[in-house]
Amino acid sequence: MACPYDPKATPALTASQSQSTKEEKIPQPPSHYFIGNIADIDPTSNTQSFWQLTDIYGEIYQLDLPGRKAIICSSYELVNELCDPDRFEKAVMGPLEETRALLKDGLFTAYPGEHVSSSNAFKELPSSPQPPERY
Repeated sequence: MACPYDPKATPALTASQSQSTKEEKIPQPPSHYFIGNIADIDPTSNTQSFWQLTDIYGEIYQLDLPGRKAIICSSYELVNELCDPDRFEKAVMGPLEETRALLKDGLFTAYPGEHVSSSNAFKELPSSPQPPERY
């Protein structure tokens, strides 16, 4: 399944649509003042709440949470396409960028195109612990 939100695709406009409405908005449940969409998520069964929202709004939707917006993708095909390194780059910002001062250019803190130093990359460890040697 192809990504329904392809930035390169130009949607066909009807005569009633203007040229300024080329982008398709990501659906979102109605937001409440101050709490956003937090009331739409049941704290006792939050996974089921996300699946219910998926049934209503489709495989991609956004939530207005206190302090930030979250975009939820709920299909394997869409997540797989969003993880395509040829089309998208990881963003090193916020707390992850502050962690760079301590971890330097590690696997998650390296900027796109930056070489990850071998001292910060994962080291190969033995799959099972070695038994102690006997003297």
